[in-house]
Amino acid sequence: MRRDLDEEMTRQEREYERLERENRSRIIHGAGDFIGVVVGVVCILALVLLLISLINWLKGDIKAGLSLFMQ
Repeated sequence: MRRDLDEEMTRQEREYERLERENRSRIIHGAGDFIGVVVGVVCILALVLLLISLINWLKGDIKAGLSLFMQ
């Protein structure tokens, strides 16, 4: 009887440790996903700002070019 209880406790402890490792792994992967999303959003915002800058530069360049040809 005592031996059966010891085996059951050992089995439960192993299962508990396995679940702890699994939970730690999920947390680490979740944090990595979150960091990836944040970096992706920052990159997208930077690219949008560069695109807006390019469009504004093109507008000014086209206006300057047309004003040269009109004179």
